[in-house]
Amino acid sequence: MEEINIIMDLKCYSGRRASLSESSLFILAYIFVLTDFFFFFPEGYRLTGLFYYITISFAVLFALLSQITYSGIINKVFFWSSFGILFFVLGFRDVSGIDDATYREIFENVNRNGVIATFLFSTMEPGYLVLNYLVGSLTDNYYLFQILCTFIPLFLFYKGFEKYRNYISIPWAVLLLISTLYFQMLAVSLVRLFIAVGIIFYFLDTLWTCKTRKYIFIVFLAASIHYSALIMGMFVILTFHEKILFRYWKKLILGAVLFLPFIFMGVSRFAASSMGDRYLRYTEVSGFSLSLGALDTLPFLLFSLFYKRLIPPVKRGFYLVAVVMLAMSSVCALFSTMVPLGRVIFYMNLSLLLLLPAVIRYARNGWFKTGVGCLIIVYAILYLFVTQFLNESQMENL
Repeated sequence: MEEINIIMDLKCYSGRRASLSESSLFILAYIFVLTDFFFFFPEGYRLTGLFYYITISFAVLFALLSQITYSGIINKVFFWSSFGILFFVLGFRDVSGIDDATYREIFENVNRNGVIATFLFSTMEPGYLVLNYLVGSLTDNYYLFQILCTFIPLFLFYKGFEKYRNYISIPWAVLLLISTLYFQMLAVSLVRLFIAVGIIFYFLDTLWTCKTRKYIFIVFLAASIHYSALIMGMFVILTFHEKILFRYWKKLILGAVLFLPFIFMGVSRFAASSMGDRYLRYTEVSGFSLSLGALDTLPFLLFSLFYKRLIPPVKRGFYLVAVVMLAMSSVCALFSTMVPLGRVIFYMNLSLLLLLPAVIRYARNGWFKTGVGCLIIVYAILYLFVTQFLNESQMENL
């Protein structure tokens, strides 16, 4: 018995040492890359950039500390402190991005005219209108509604990280969330989309655990907040039986390449006939064209496929789901040149929050971990520069 205890102590010590080593490499790589990128920040916005870099750094640092001390109250304090930083900055902002005036108008219309009248006039998502009405029945303060609409998706993401902690390395997932989604909300204010994506992320496990009815319900719930979530219905086939995922995932990807163009055109026609003027820009079908920008996730797909072997077979189901989703992201990006349905890619790109952090979690080689970590950091910062910091119209809202 004493020998077993000694072995367990040694394993725990070894695990802590590996975790601390990974953390040290993470911090060094992060500081190095961040410092280099800061000098390329637009000169007139460097103070703004510094504020957001500090926000990002502390949110990721607390997520990192929560992983090192994953037991007891200390872990919870660090983990939810990471959430608190992001929630405070986004929830208590004065202007909710480019679309702020539109969302304020929706809030006032619902509480002046009611849910049914607003829906008949605008065909806007009924779930979102009901949420406006419920908050409006308690207060006419739009900022309180803004705070709630920030809390719901961020809370779902962090609860998702907590749920998937045995699959992924949390600080890397937090960094990818910040770079790919969080700043879109700050600069553009995709409030409905953010809530819908948060719902889908938290319940992604219904795919690899084959809970068909629950998954269908979740897709419709998310679609009641933003219609774009209906695109996730095409993954319901994965829930019918686990053999479909493990045996036929390659054929599913091939099928998507063949049939998605027709799905996109069908969605476009439905939007044109049923959803009013608000969705007219999604109905313009044009010729197919190829651009490098549409292939930005393809390297990550190839990388994830190559390192699939690192994932233990008993946990490979979640990884294969994420691989299929990322493949769909690449396919959707290609065909969105025909029909401008680019926002559906936000759902598919949730796979990045699982795949890359999973590779880091299960990799054994320290230098390999560092290399993948640097890849994630460079991608995250570059993504922010291209989509936000070098985009002057959006930078004004930051």
